[in-house]
Amino acid sequence: MSSGHHVKIFHSDRLRSQRALADLRAGAKLWRLWLMLGWLDIRQRYRRALIGPFWITISMFVMIGSMGVLYSSLFRLDINQFIPFLAASFCVWFLISSTIIEGANLFIQAEDIIRNADVPIGIHVFRLLWRNLIVFGHNIVVILLVYAYFHLNPGLAVLLTPAGAVIVLANLGAIAVLVGSICTRFRDAPPIIANLVQIAFFVSPVMYKPDLLVGKLTAFAVLNPFFYLLEVMRAPLLGVVPSVRTYVVLLVITVVNLTISFVFYRRFRSRIAYWL
Repeated sequence: MSSGHHVKIFHSDRLRSQRALADLRAGAKLWRLWLMLGWLDIRQRYRRALIGPFWITISMFVMIGSMGVLYSSLFRLDINQFIPFLAASFCVWFLISSTIIEGANLFIQAEDIIRNADVPIGIHVFRLLWRNLIVFGHNIVVILLVYAYFHLNPGLAVLLTPAGAVIVLANLGAIAVLVGSICTRFRDAPPIIANLVQIAFFVSPVMYKPDLLVGKLTAFAVLNPFFYLLEVMRAPLLGVVPSVRTYVVLLVITVVNLTISFVFYRRFRSRIAYWL
């Protein structure tokens, strides 16, 4: 292969990278638009409901209360510790799982806008993250109620929650771009993504504490990237400062996720409109 051909490929990849970055920057600058679209998504989802998105809060509260009482009785767990753990776990997991599952249809649901409006494709990624962040905000009410009922004070550790949320959202945005592109090309993929997320729920320390894992079972936490995404937000909500190891592992995971996602987005961004 001639050196001229190598140079041509290098310039082509560089140009695609510049266009992909420009698309993401342009999408970020249109923050008023994706804030409005995300809020409209929530309003449309709960249109004509008397209490609107607070149905999310009620359903989460009922689920945590019923499961907390049942499982603490079955496994003889301290309910004063288990229910707060369960509340924090479910609120964070719901943010993770719903973003990934909705990310599978990220570009499919935005088909009309992508085809007919001259806006950056990246705007739909920010719209997705903002929409699920709003839902997470409603679920935080459940944690506040748990704090009040069990007289819990998370202390200054809770101030680390926003930093953890930024890390989690960065990873979820990268995953959404990846699965959204794949599912746009292969329409059989969304159910597969949903099933994989369901499996991840059962093998991740969501309903049980990581310290219950012993021997080979510790791999479900140590080698599970979802555990670290959970822990970086869950721990501060429970008044615990995440370990240095959690932040280091998450840094590596974030770099890998963003790199893979950007390479994929750079390569296939221009084809998304044709796949719809």
